Amino acid sequence: MDTLQFYAFSANKKAGEGVGDIINDHSEYTKLNKITNWRRMFSSFWSEDPFVFEGNTYLSFEHAYQSSKYRINGYEEIAYKFTIESGDVISKQTGKDVQRAGRLVKLNKFEIALWDHEMRNIKNSIYNAKFTKTSRPGKALIATGNAILINAGPRIKRIRCTRLESLRARLLE
Repeated sequence: MDTLQFYAFSANKKAGEGVGDIINDHSEYTKLNKITNWRRMFSSFWSEDPFVFEGNTYLSFEHAYQSSKYRINGYEEIAYKFTIESGDVISKQTGKDVQRAGRLVKLNKFEIALWDHEMRNIKNSIYNAKFTKTSRPGKALIATGNAILINAGPRIKRIRCTRLESLRARLLE
């Protein structure tokens, strides 16, 4: 089984040439290799393909994720700051800065419990919004074929991304 590895700051390398990649037939990834920085697109920090989720536009998965955490707990004003429509500084930040902004309010134990209960479904919904058949990230995901997708990098534990693999299967239907 082929394996493709990625993380937020992956080098723009062809399938089979990246760290952790194992592939048998390079020709199976011709379409994928035409997509610049396809590996980075699978990261929650990817911000070059804004998408609409629940009526608002987000620069990255991380923006939508942090916004949802606040929205579900009633912090509507803070949640809105993560949307492009807000024009807020947070809406224009990328990567770790947005992740840090996810600590603007310390959630209490009840809010954390609510988020923990809803987080999985929300993550799936955000992935569905980001990875559509017509989006660049969606096309890149489809072009990974049946490869195992691994998120790993410096100081990042190797994690198989079954959520992305399952979404890819649905996109291929």
